[in-house]
Amino acid sequence: MVDTSESRPVLVAVAGDGSESAVRYGVAEAARRRTTVHLVHVIDLVPWREPAVLGVAERRARKGEETLWDAVAYARSLAGERVVVTSELFHGEVISGLLEVGQEAALLVLRRRQPLVSAGQAQAVCLKVAARSRVPVVCVPHDWHGVEGATTVTVGVDHAATSGATLREALAASKRRGAGLRIMCGWWMARDNDHAGATHGIDPRSVRSDLERVVATIVADDDSLATVPVTIEVLHARPADLLVDASHGTDLLVVGRHDPLVPSGSRIGPVARAVVARASCPVLLPVPGEAPHLWHGPAQHHAPQLRTGARA
Repeated sequence: MVDTSESRPVLVAVAGDGSESAVRYGVAEAARRRTTVHLVHVIDLVPWREPAVLGVAERRARKGEETLWDAVAYARSLAGERVVVTSELFHGEVISGLLEVGQEAALLVLRRRQPLVSAGQAQAVCLKVAARSRVPVVCVPHDWHGVEGATTVTVGVDHAATSGATLREALAASKRRGAGLRIMCGWWMARDNDHAGATHGIDPRSVRSDLERVVATIVADDDSLATVPVTIEVLHARPADLLVDASHGTDLLVVGRHDPLVPSGSRIGPVARAVVARASCPVLLPVPGEAPHLWHGPAQHHAPQLRTGARA
């Protein structure tokens, strides 16, 4: 019997290889949230209208259906009776298609194909979607199977005053897992004279106190989070390197991102971009601000739902 307490689903983007690591994460997260998991495979058939390539388009469509069916079968083998699994085949451009379907979800889960060569290599679908999504996004490494014995969620923050939404999401993720929360704040000056022991006017005790106050405010608003054990580490280190190192022994890494509606500049942020590119565990990128979400989800069905989106 399935208990669905959350009305919006966990949505998993299924790539051509089946995205098994993302499916595993999505099913587990749906079980934690007591909601459904919705698998989506996007097929870009343009220029499918041209007669000369009609046969190619048909073969791609059949291949897409097979890919989605295989992913659904795998998800249901993991879910058992705990989680309802639904599916959808979307015809359109991949990035805009995932954004359109994903805007109705509680969480959008994507597979990161492989460690990127550099943080500036922005061709990964997970980075492009995260840059524009108005719902939380999780990027799951292609070879992720979980960390044996790990019961910790790690969150990276910079300024306490701007970290409320990220800390709230991290506390909630820890609560759902029955895990402790490790808050990490690193600072590093881009100067030749930066070295171990250099503070550059930063008082770690003051930073820790500020973070403790933010956590206390969040817990006061939701006392169910009071049971989450919290530790705070303020360290002199490059923030991205600090978090990537921490990713080897944690269940989930939570990193804030820039508002996707900013008119210019990085839409993710340099630290989040580097962490997504190199982390060995799933990386959760919360929504920077509050946004309304509505889900009118499909009922469980026996064939993939088909939706066609306009090309962006």
